[in-house]
Amino acid sequence: MALTSTFAKILLLIGQLVLVFIYGTLGIILTFLQFIRLGPTKFFRRVERPIPPAQATDPVYGKHEMIKLKVILLLLIL
Repeated sequence: MALTSTFAKILLLIGQLVLVFIYGTLGIILTFLQFIRLGPTKFFRRVERPIPPAQATDPVYGKHEMIKLKVILLLLIL
């Protein structure tokens, strides 16, 4: 009984890893193709949004707030 359960868990883990590899590779390829299609200037452009999107102000989805960040710092701890 325990052997079947362990075998099933191993198969599920392998299936998850295969799906992660497939969708990860697909995401990388599509992002690279988008970069090639748009070019680096348009791909990395910053979109200014002086007012929040319509979905953020719709009370059906709850109350949302919008903040503006001047500088974003990323801290990597290795």
